[in-house]
Amino acid sequence: MKQYLILFFLLTFNNIEIDNINNNSNMKNVEIIVCNKSDKDLLGGIIPVSLIIKNKTNHHLSVILPYPNPGELSFDSKSPLLIKKSNEQKLDEITVSTEISPGDKYEAIFFLNRYFSFKEKGKADISYKLYITMKLGNSIPVNEYYEGTFPILLMDASDEELTRQFAYYSNNLNSNNRKIKMEAAEALSFIDNPLCIDYITPMLSIENLEIIGINVLSRFNIEKVRKLIYGMLSYNDCEVVSTAIIALDSMKVHIPRIKFLDMLSSKDAGIRFIGLENLKLAPDINDKNYITPLFHDLDPIVAKKAKEYYQLISK
Repeated sequence: MKQYLILFFLLTFNNIEIDNINNNSNMKNVEIIVCNKSDKDLLGGIIPVSLIIKNKTNHHLSVILPYPNPGELSFDSKSPLLIKKSNEQKLDEITVSTEISPGDKYEAIFFLNRYFSFKEKGKADISYKLYITMKLGNSIPVNEYYEGTFPILLMDASDEELTRQFAYYSNNLNSNNRKIKMEAAEALSFIDNPLCIDYITPMLSIENLEIIGINVLSRFNIEKVRKLIYGMLSYNDCEVVSTAIIALDSMKVHIPRIKFLDMLSSKDAGIRFIGLENLKLAPDINDKNYITPLFHDLDPIVAKKAKEYYQLISK
């Protein structure tokens, strides 16, 4: 019996080795292309880059492609036309596996605005480094590394040209295609030009894009934006409200106490908790009548917080 087990193990091991050898050999037939999306780019606008994966093998290809994750895909440049931005790895942006059939290709669009600020027109060389996990057929996944350089040409652009480009991506925010929708949000998220404000604003009313919209808009500390973000304090989602509070604080916008008192009657337990947390930062004995109804809150955490705050202002 032992002899059969040993033979089975050896055959299995050899099959794994053969799969690995074939896998590594076939990976040479997977082509990765990173290039500028257009012949010229608008200074002050959105600058897209294509990442194309061509499956030239006879096997199904699975790719773990981060969208976009600066820890796995990075860009650099020595050009004086650009200023490199600081980017941290964001693991929550890693997507599920992308499947590519034999002979087919897949294209993802990344945007250089996440990585650079652009100062003036001219030609610049951009280098990239990409770490990517791929799997052919039933073989084990392998990690591949790619690097290269491509040029971009920055051209002066009129306000009309820029707003036309911003409008294109803004319209795509409402796409039913998740890939197109998320690419549009990414495209608009790192623009330094205040002309884009009106085209970012729709994010505030699109599910799952509200927080992105608040964070992007908060970079433009003007009255119009402050009012937009202040309006998000009435949103019925605790994460959105919390993000709006943080943004307003960074913009040095005062939030009246009555706003936090109003939060105590929200249907969202998270928002009631946020109201209590912020009231507690500046305790006021006059809050007692607002606090006592929360002693029997359906959410035990809110009830506990209400009692703690009541004790604080009763001393």
